[in-house]
Amino acid sequence: MRARDVMHHPALCVESRAPVLYAIGMLDQSGYAQLPVLEDGKLVGTFFASDVRRLYWEIADRSGVGDIRVELARRNVGQVCSPPLPVVEPERSISGLLRLLEKSHAVLVETPAGYGIVTSMDLVVRFRPAIILDELEDELRAFLAERLSQAGDDWWEQRVPAGIRNRCEARHRDALDHLPEALAADERAAPLLEYASFGDYLVIILDNRNWAEFFRPVFRSREWVMRRFTDLQELRNRVAHNRDLDPERADLLDVYAADFLSAIRSERPE
Repeated sequence: MRARDVMHHPALCVESRAPVLYAIGMLDQSGYAQLPVLEDGKLVGTFFASDVRRLYWEIADRSGVGDIRVELARRNVGQVCSPPLPVVEPERSISGLLRLLEKSHAVLVETPAGYGIVTSMDLVVRFRPAIILDELEDELRAFLAERLSQAGDDWWEQRVPAGIRNRCEARHRDALDHLPEALAADERAAPLLEYASFGDYLVIILDNRNWAEFFRPVFRSREWVMRRFTDLQELRNRVAHNRDLDPERADLLDVYAADFLSAIRSERPE
């Protein structure tokens, strides 16, 4: 996924010659926190709501100023704006955007048809389903390890089906083979359960011995677990293949994940 996939295009811009009051109105009507400032099509700055506050107090602090609005009306955007936002190409990676957004309110994306814009909130909204699924899988792995470890130190060999063990161990070896030695230490120490697939978790839970001893008290029934995993797997596949969730599916993901996490958390020690 690239900047072009998450940007809003076209970005709402304002000319440097525009009156400050006009730009304030644009911010109010749009709900945006910033406007790229252009001069004859060239990016020259950024007009923020904070620029308005700074200018307001600058004028108010002056002696003899009778009407602040009159003073504001005399200024144009180019006189008061902040420096330009960072600009990237449409092919910039999401990780590259995140690094820039750690230091900037937003990032502009330069395209032949003008500028697009990406904010931190755009990425949060865009990747919220992936964040929810990551949280679910992290907690599910920790829950499985905590429960199965009650069977003894050899729970990996005794309570994880052989096919899943073999796949996880092969993936672990493959990951180590492709890492330089300097980076391999953390990977070598990673729990093997981290290499299981989402569907593997279901097989582990429904294994007859595991279900009877560890998981039946947690979940409502085998059928409920299977249904929830099936529902979540369909949504997970869409997210994994960079397919947006429509509002109905996004709401379902919230409900299914919360339902599953509620069952897990109710059984975990404080």
